[in-house]
Formats: sequence, structure tokens, C-alpha cells
Amino acid sequence: METQENQEKSIERQLQEQFAEGLDREGAVALAQRVSALEGENADLKQQLDGNAGSADRISELEKDNADLRNKLDAAQKAAKAGKAATGEKKPGKPRKLGPIANAPEDAGERAAELRERIADADQVEILFADGDRDSGLPPAVISGEAWAYHARGLKLTVPLDLHGPGHGGQAFRVTGYALLIDGKQVAWADRLDPVQVGVGQHIRIEDDIFF
Repeated sequence: METQENQEKSIERQLQEQFAEGLDREGAVALAQRVSALEGENADLKQQLDGNAGSADRISELEKDNADLRNKLDAAQKAAKAGKAATGEKKPGKPRKLGPIANAPEDAGERAAELRERIADADQVEILFADGDRDSGLPPAVISGEAWAYHARGLKLTVPLDLHGPGHGGQAFRVTGYALLIDGKQVAWADRLDPVQVGVGQHIRIEDDIFF
């Protein structure tokens, strides 16, 4: 009578023989070919994955570069829109007559809205500095960008103006009021509460003081 161990060895041997019989030479070749094909497919997939990883890194770099450029563009656009006051060219000749505008709207809100609309359509906006009823001789201030705000007193200039006195031997400038010019034509006037004197070599900043 066969022992259990002999029975197990016999079954194992039979299975080995069945496997050997089923795996003929042609089958072994086909299996080898299939294995080779699978290895090739695996290599292709690995290459694609490596390539995708590289593409993902490049995409990440491009997205970062794009974000940086967008931030720079936003900053440039904000800077372009920001209000500015530059010193304009002083035209030689007889001092220009300046003063209050006839028939200007008395209501501050109405006046401000009208001026704001005209400024938006203007090619050039300037502020001239008057001494009495004439140009004081100071170079005009050229205003650009978002430099205006509505105020209870009218349209307020929100950027500071820097006034520089004459050089040695020159005559001091005296400012009693401001004239707003749009494309060379005076459209508004603002009195100063107290005249300001800009002496030789002096620098005076006018800020939060101009309402048209």
C-alpha cells in the first residue's frame, strides 16, 4: 500500500509530465515570442512615462513663466493707469491770461462729472499756476492716468505737484490759483486760500489742495 508521501510524488510527477507534453516546441517558441513582445511593450510604456514626466516638468516650468509674465503685465498695467504729474515744457512768450471760467456749473458734483468726462476724452491735460490773473512763469504740470477723484468741493487732483523755484538770480514765483487746461484750452479754475511763494532754489510740494 502506497504511503501518502509516495502518492504526492506520483501526482507531482504526473503533472510535470502533462506540462511537458502540453508545452511542445512550437508552443515554447510562441511563448518566448509573446514574452519578448510584452517586454517590448513594457519598454515602450516606460519610455512614454519617462517622456510624460519630462513634459509635465516642462509644462510646470512654462506655467510658472506664464504666471511671472502675467504678474509683470499686471504691474505694468497698474503703473500705466496710476496717476502721474510730470513737468511740462514752458512756452516762451507773453504770460498767458488765466482766471475763473464764465458759466461754469455751480454745483460741485455736476462740475466734477463734466470735467471728468472731458479729461477722459483729452489728448493732453495740464495745470498752469497763476499769479493773479496771469501765468506765474512756472512750467505747467502735465497730468496723466487715474489722477482724479470726486470730492464735495469738486474734482480733486490726487497726485502731488512739485514746484521748483528759479535758479540763482531769478525772480521768485508766486501762485494764487490753478488753471486746468484740456488740449491747450482752459476749462476750469481753482483759487488758493493763501498765495504760495516759490523762491530761488526752493522746492514746494502741493498736495490735496487742488479742487476744480
